[in-house]
Amino acid sequence: SKEAAAAASSTISKTSAAAAVARAHDASGGNISVIVDTGTSLIAAPPKFVHKLLGDLKFHELSGQFFVNCEEAKVYLPDVKFLAKGEDGRISGLRLEPSDYVLDIGIPGPLGSGPQCMIGFMAMELELEGQQHVPRWILGDVFLRKFYTVFDFDEKRVGFAPTAPPNTKCGVPFIQWKAA
Repeated sequence: SKEAAAAASSTISKTSAAAAVARAHDASGGNISVIVDTGTSLIAAPPKFVHKLLGDLKFHELSGQFFVNCEEAKVYLPDVKFLAKGEDGRISGLRLEPSDYVLDIGIPGPLGSGPQCMIGFMAMELELEGQQHVPRWILGDVFLRKFYTVFDFDEKRVGFAPTAPPNTKCGVPFIQWKAA
């Protein structure tokens, strides 16, 4: 399949106004921790995921960040789908296409290789206190740019909805707030 999957739940714990920690499960049913953070530029993921995502694509790695030929990346990289389980138990897919996570930052490539782009995933092993051997992810700006996000600390939850494409009108509300 051309799809990589990770799952994220909507239950969070209080941390800060800009970040939330969610308990989740990966595609094989194992536990993972997901941090949704407006202060992180990329998506931090376990190195084995990032290397699997890149597959046979030629890349240059620098401090956990990956640079690839822009044109090749747009053709060969897969969609990445995060599966979020809502409070009602339904699972929704939050999909990133290569155009969402392949970042053209204007780097010329080596002679004749074309422009280089940075992949919006960085390889990082994160250790949280008391959670050994649990894969951890940080969903930063690369993810948050694609999804409208609501942090509800009182109810210990976070919500996601796709953002509207540029120059479109969106008539469907994400959350209907009720007056008390």
